Amino acid sequence: MPIPVRILIVEDTPDDAELMLSCLTEEGFQPDWTRVQTEADYQAALATAPDLILADWSLPQFSGLRALQLMRSAGLDIPFIIVSSSIGEETAIDALHQGAYDFVLKDRPARLGSAARRALAEKQLREERQRMDEALRQSEEQYQYRCVAEMATDAIITADADGRIVAWNRAAQQIFQYTKAEALGQSLSSLMPESYRADHAAAMARVGAGGEPRVIGQAVELHGRRKDGTEFPLELSLATWKTQQGRFYSAILRDITSRKRAEDALRESEWRFREMLETVRLIAVGLDTAGNVTFCNDFLLSLTGWQRDEVIGKNWFEHFLPDDVRNQTGQVFLTTILTGSFPPYYENEIQTRQGARRLIGWSNRLLRDPNGAVTGTNSIGEDITERKQAEDRIRRQLEHLTALHEIDRAITASFDLRLSLAMILTQVTAQLGVTAASVLLSNPSSQMLEFAAGRGFRTKAIERTRLRPGEGHAGRAALERHLVQISNLSEPGNQLTTPLLAEEGFVSYFGVPLIAKGEVKGVLEIFHAAPLDPDEEWLDFLNAMAGQAAIAIDNAKLFEALQRSKIELTLAYDATIEGWSRALDLRDKETEGHTQRVMDMTVKLARAFGLSEDELMRVRWGALLHDIGKMGVPDSILLKPGPLTDEEWAVIKQHPTVAYEILSPIRYLRAALDIPYYHHEWWDGTGYPFGLRGEQIPLAARIFAVVDVWDALRSDRPYRNAWLQQAVTECLRKQAGTHFDPQVVPVFLQLLATEDLSMYEAKAHLTKTKE
Repeated sequence: MPIPVRILIVEDTPDDAELMLSCLTEEGFQPDWTRVQTEADYQAALATAPDLILADWSLPQFSGLRALQLMRSAGLDIPFIIVSSSIGEETAIDALHQGAYDFVLKDRPARLGSAARRALAEKQLREERQRMDEALRQSEEQYQYRCVAEMATDAIITADADGRIVAWNRAAQQIFQYTKAEALGQSLSSLMPESYRADHAAAMARVGAGGEPRVIGQAVELHGRRKDGTEFPLELSLATWKTQQGRFYSAILRDITSRKRAEDALRESEWRFREMLETVRLIAVGLDTAGNVTFCNDFLLSLTGWQRDEVIGKNWFEHFLPDDVRNQTGQVFLTTILTGSFPPYYENEIQTRQGARRLIGWSNRLLRDPNGAVTGTNSIGEDITERKQAEDRIRRQLEHLTALHEIDRAITASFDLRLSLAMILTQVTAQLGVTAASVLLSNPSSQMLEFAAGRGFRTKAIERTRLRPGEGHAGRAALERHLVQISNLSEPGNQLTTPLLAEEGFVSYFGVPLIAKGEVKGVLEIFHAAPLDPDEEWLDFLNAMAGQAAIAIDNAKLFEALQRSKIELTLAYDATIEGWSRALDLRDKETEGHTQRVMDMTVKLARAFGLSEDELMRVRWGALLHDIGKMGVPDSILLKPGPLTDEEWAVIKQHPTVAYEILSPIRYLRAALDIPYYHHEWWDGTGYPFGLRGEQIPLAARIFAVVDVWDALRSDRPYRNAWLQQAVTECLRKQAGTHFDPQVVPVFLQLLATEDLSMYEAKAHLTKTKE
C-alpha cells in the first residue's frame, strides 16, 4: 500500500521535479507535493510543515544552501535531501555537516527513493523517542496523581500501614497479571518471591519512620512474581505519608527485564570486544600524556613488524611517525591532550619497521582520573590505506563520469562544433592533469589534418599545424588508427613536426585518432611539460574523451549536411509553389501580382502576431496557393466581367474544397492548408465552406482574410475600380467582428502605417482620372 508523504521540492526545472516524484512513487510513496523556486515561496511552504524537503543546490533566484539555513533557523526537524547535478563532493560534505541528510546526483536518481525512506524512518524514530521520554518524565514526576498513574508504564501501587494494597493501576495489572479486584486487599509483599520479601520489608521500614512524607534515597532492585508464578527482575521505589486515615505507602515498580538483558548483553559484548581486540584487524593502543605507549594489541605489532618489548614505554611519535610529520603531530598531541581537546577521530600515517607508510583512521577517548585530570588516551585504529586509495579511484571515476556527462550535454544541446571541442579540451586538460591539448580535423578535400581547437598553449604555433596522414605523430595516429605515445619528445626522432612548438617546453605526447562510423575524423593531441606514466584508468578516460570528440565532430558534420539539404529542399519547394502561383495569376490578368502582394503582407502581419519561422513558412506557402482551388472554376465564370448568378456563385464557393483536394495528398503542403481551405470563413459564422465562427477559424486564415480583402479593394477588377485607402480602412473597421477577427484588423492598420503604399495610391489616382 503506498505511503502518503508531504514533500516540498525546491527546483526550477519541472522535468527534474517530475523525475524525483517518479523515483519516490517507485519506492512505494504516495507524494503530496509542492514545488517552489524562490525564497518567499519556500518560506511560505515551510509553514505547512512538510515531511520531506528535496532541494536543487543551485537555482536562478535561490539556492539549496539558503533553503537549508532557513529550515534550520526555523527550528524545524525536516529531512533535507539535496538533489543536484552541479554540487561537488566537498560542497556536498559541507552541506551534510550543516544539517542536510543526504545528497543524490540527478544523473543517478535511483538512490533517491531509498534515501527518502531512511530519512523519514529516522525522523519517525526521533519523534517516537521524544514522545517516550516525555511520557516517562511525566510518570516519574507525577505518579501521586491517579490520572497519571493510570497512564503510567510502571506499576503504581498504594498500600496501607499493614502493607495491604488499596490502589492498583493498569500497568500493575499488565505486569503482575492480577485484575484490580484480585489485587486489592492483598499484601504488597505477596507480589514478590519469599526470598525477596525481607528486602521489601526493610525498604518499607526505612521510609516508615517519622510522621513526615519520606522517600527512600535509591531504588531497590528486587524480583517480582506474576500470577502464573513466573519471576522477573523489578525496581522498587517507595514513598510514605500520613493522613487522618493512617499511614500509606506508594510503590513504583518497574519491570527491568529488558534492562537486565541489555546489561548482560553489554557485559558479554565488553568481554567479546576485549577478545576481539586481539583477533580482529584493528589497532588498539594506549598513550600517556607524554605520548608514551602504555599498551598495544597484537595487530599493531603484526602490521608494523615490531616486538612488544620494543614498543611498550617508547614514545609513539618518535617510534611510528614518518620524519616529515613527526614533530608537528607530536606537538599537536601534547597541546590538545593537556587542554582536554584531543579530537575523537583523526587520520594520519604511521611508518612500519621496514619504512612503509600506512594510513590509519583513529577513534580516540581521553582517560581521566577521579578528579577529572587527563591521564592519557585509548585509541582504536583502522588501516584505511586501501580504502582511501579506492575512494580516490572512485572520486576520479566520478569526476570522469561527470566530465563525460557534461560533454554529452554540450554535444546534445548544441551542434556548434567549436563549442563542443572547447568543452572537450577543457575537460581533457582538467581531468587528465596535462599541460595542453588540441584537436586536428581531417579535411576531406585536401586530405590534410588541420588545427581546429586548442587549450593550454602559450604560443599560437599549434594553429599552423597541417599534416598529411603518416606525417608527424598525429599523422601516424590517423594513418595507423591507434594511440601514439611519446614519452620523451627531446629524443632523436621524437621531435614535434612544428619546430615552433619547441618553445612550449613539452616533454611527453599522446595522439589518439578520432574515429566515428569507421572513418577517421581527426586526432586528439595531448601535450605535457613533464614525463607521463599513465595507468589503465587514465588511458581509458583519454580514449573515452576521444570517442566523445569523434561523436561531436560527426554530429556537427551530419547537422551541417542536413541543414544544407533542408535549405535546398525548401528552395525547391518555394520555387515550385511560386511557379504554381504565377500560373494562377497568368490565368486572370486582372489579378496579376495579387498573390505575391498578399503573400508578402500576410507574412509581415503574421510575424506581428509572434508566429515562429516554421509557422511563417507555412503561412507563406498557404498565401501563395490561396486561390489554387480556382483551377476547378471555368474561365467563363472566373473571368466573367459582369455580376455572377447564384449558380455561378455556387461554383465559385467550391474552390476552397477543390484546393483541399489538390493539396492534401501532398504531404509537405498539408500544414499549409489553413489559408486555402478556410480564408473565406467569416468571424460571425456566415462564411464558407463550413460556416466556422470566431477562433474556430485558424489564425493564419483570419490574418489572410483581412489582407486578401484589403488588396482586392485596392486593386481594379472587371466589375469595379480600385478603392482609395481611406474607404478601404473604413470598410475593414466596419466589418471587424462580422467578417474579420476584431483583433487582427487594428494590428493590420498599424502595420499599414509603416508600409510604402505608393503603388496602390498610383492605381487609385489613375482610376479617378479615367472617371
